[in-house]
Amino acid sequence: GDGYDDVIVGAPEFDIDEDKYDGRAEVFYGSSTGLSSDPDWTEDSDQIFAAFGISVGSAGDMDGDGYDDVVIGAHTYDNGETNEGRAFVYLGDETGLSDSPDWTAESNQATAYFGISVGAAGDVNGDGCADVIVGAYSYDNGETNEGRAFVYHGCATDLTAIPDWTAESDQPNAGFGNSVGTAGDVNGDGYADVIIGASGYDNGQEDEGRAFVYHGSSTGLSTSLGWTAESDQEGAYFGNSVGTAGDVNGDGYADVIVGALMYDNGIPDVGRAY
Repeated sequence: GDGYDDVIVGAPEFDIDEDKYDGRAEVFYGSSTGLSSDPDWTEDSDQIFAAFGISVGSAGDMDGDGYDDVVIGAHTYDNGETNEGRAFVYLGDETGLSDSPDWTAESNQATAYFGISVGAAGDVNGDGCADVIVGAYSYDNGETNEGRAFVYHGCATDLTAIPDWTAESDQPNAGFGNSVGTAGDVNGDGYADVIIGASGYDNGQEDEGRAFVYHGSSTGLSTSLGWTAESDQEGAYFGNSVGTAGDVNGDGYADVIVGALMYDNGIPDVGRAY
């Protein structure tokens, strides 16, 4: 709350004592002279091979207290199910981030890899509290490794580990949720929208990949797809990364950016951004 932006960094292979690859996340505070050279806040999972910090990001202000919070993924975290994964939220206040997680959620499914991607969803239901989105790219629900994305609404009173919205690809090995994030408000209705990648999606081309946008509303995210796009090239893995691009053309509507890690254009696997 000092008026300067801060940076969060994940180190999923960080070793703490004998806990191999339990992982770590570090926050560096901004100031009038730039970022601090040493971390001002650190946190670990305290579980071997949890890969805490595989994904990190701002969560926005989930509890409406005027301070930003952070969300961290540990996609191989175990809690009853092997490699089910876990996401952690740490709330900010006038002294900085809390020393222990204020909220956690899991997939409750073995090898779902929940937390492989995490991010701010924006305020998808317009209640004034930021929401978070978490991906589990190997989640099964009728199709093997179809993937699932989970959105949790922020609230000033109580954060719940029960998702307020989920979506899946309905295609085996699509990897839906390998990347997730806010799309901004792409349709200008005043509610944040989300974008989700499925880099292994097939539609005429194997592993061409697909990106999906779902619109927010007063009741939360729509269950109907608002927009989708593909690479139309085999093995391009379009949707490997997704995010908001801001308003690049100044028309008052947010735009999105999508990466295709292995796109070929004269040079094999050179990649492409859209």
